[in-house]
Amino acid sequence: MPVVYLNKKQLDALLKRSFTKEEFTQLCFDYGLELDGITTESDLHKNETGETGKIGLSEEPLYKIEIPANRYDLLCMEGVARAFNIYLGNIPIPNYVASDVGANKQIMKVKSNVKSVRPVIVCAVLRGLTFTKEVRKSFIDLQDKLHQNIGRKRAIVSIGTHDLDTLQGPFTYETRKPEDIKFIALGKDKETNAVELFKQLEVGHLAPYLPLLKDKSEYPVITDSKGTVLSLPPIINGEHSKITLDTKNVFIEVTGTNLARCQIVLNIMVTMFSEYETNGNKVQVEYVEIQDSDNTVLTTPDLKGLEWSIDSDKANKYIGTKCDNAQVVKFLNQMGLRGTQGEGNNIKVVIPPTRGDILHAVDVYEDIAVAYGFNNIPKTTPTASTIGRQQPLNKLTELLRMEVAMAGFTEVLSFVLTSRADNYSGLRLAEDNRAVRVANSVSVKNEICRTRMAPGLLLTLRSNKQHSLPIRLFEVADVVLKDPQNPVGARNERHLCAVALNKTSDFELIHGLLDRVMLLLGVTPAFVKKETKGLRYSLEAIKSDMYLEGRGANVVFDGEVIGDIGVLHPEVLKHFNLDAPVSIVEINIEPFLKKRQSK
Repeated sequence: MPVVYLNKKQLDALLKRSFTKEEFTQLCFDYGLELDGITTESDLHKNETGETGKIGLSEEPLYKIEIPANRYDLLCMEGVARAFNIYLGNIPIPNYVASDVGANKQIMKVKSNVKSVRPVIVCAVLRGLTFTKEVRKSFIDLQDKLHQNIGRKRAIVSIGTHDLDTLQGPFTYETRKPEDIKFIALGKDKETNAVELFKQLEVGHLAPYLPLLKDKSEYPVITDSKGTVLSLPPIINGEHSKITLDTKNVFIEVTGTNLARCQIVLNIMVTMFSEYETNGNKVQVEYVEIQDSDNTVLTTPDLKGLEWSIDSDKANKYIGTKCDNAQVVKFLNQMGLRGTQGEGNNIKVVIPPTRGDILHAVDVYEDIAVAYGFNNIPKTTPTASTIGRQQPLNKLTELLRMEVAMAGFTEVLSFVLTSRADNYSGLRLAEDNRAVRVANSVSVKNEICRTRMAPGLLLTLRSNKQHSLPIRLFEVADVVLKDPQNPVGARNERHLCAVALNKTSDFELIHGLLDRVMLLLGVTPAFVKKETKGLRYSLEAIKSDMYLEGRGANVVFDGEVIGDIGVLHPEVLKHFNLDAPVSIVEINIEPFLKKRQSK
């Protein structure tokens, strides 16, 4: 879970009282958080670097609080203080609004060439925000935490913040060739193009983000009407518009691949800092008009709360309480969800823009339970008494794992996600439209779910071929296949796969392993006399480009093809960079279970 460090003195001031450690621990617990300890800046620096006595580090106590991963509104001082103040009844639930400044509204023009790189952008303006050192630090820290959390290390969402007074709208979001993007990057003192800049950033804290763009022919860039570069998302901002302690008006741009997540992040940024005041005047949030290349217009941020209805009886049933409607409304308001009494057991709830984590009525029920107090929920005896047992498929899996390991094979655990090349062309197989594609995959190495176990084991062989021969590996795990009959459009299928790499093909070894597995499952080879009772299996020769000619066969069980076995073709070995023969067997183990259960 994310961890935030909050200055005790500052938080006490915002909560208008001083807490002892025990009192604050209890407050966190009551709200569903965990105080993980109290530390200082100097202690944190010492633990991270081993250095002691660094000048300039504060000795003031810091609360170390663990935050649920989906509570993006609690990732900064402002969010935690607001949530606790509402919970304690110190302040009413805020109303979040944005201003339409008419002709003075900032405009972001989006060109069509960004669609294939980073298609989404949303923006807002914070006007009249006074930065102190503490506010600026919290402002930057919140961006970092959002990048790592909901932004998935900037792959899905990244944030750029700029001093609006140094810029001139309208703004443009487009892509350009890296050598044509020239600007002074944040923290630099010399103008470079994007190619030169990426070389400089290969060492440093931004290096992990460079692969997000490196394979692109053009990079996204945001400029103002004068051509000044604001940022090169999702990597770095420009030095020209950096936030300083003198900044009063902030332009926020959030780019990414998912509109819903980008809007959540933008809402968090503006709501967390819109309640500060300067000379009695609150910070003003202003709309920005996003003009897309297809002539559609989107105005952001969207700070309207979502209006839902919940059933108080259902809430009580889920939680295990007997609260009346007035109590439920009180608990909702205590958690910052504006609740009002409707007809009968119907309660209207307004979900604020800060709560992007609330996706379903049960999320609202959870907040009611938090306000009620988990320790206050009556203990009851379960109405049903059941005995748990291992799923039959998992039990069969465990038994097979043990037996194959005892046969001299080493178990591995490979990734479910793979590339089309490894799953199909690398095995000299044609695409069969059975693979589940990953939308907006970060890398071509993770673009589909595997339909066979073979790629993962062959990649493992490639990574371990420096070891002495023979190398014998196996895995029993799931593949994922499209299935229109399944409610989610796909299904898992449990496979057993084993490979042997040696100076010779070792086909007899793989064949022997298959015989051993079948023997353990009580399945008799088809060539055994028909008088022998029981289920049967056989090998049927096939012509497959995956195998050497005459060295491949289907594994047939009770008239159904459940897998294949053979010696891999040299072209397959070449694709996986293997320089010794490999034999392989892969079968679906679920039919064995179905036959046993049907008897």
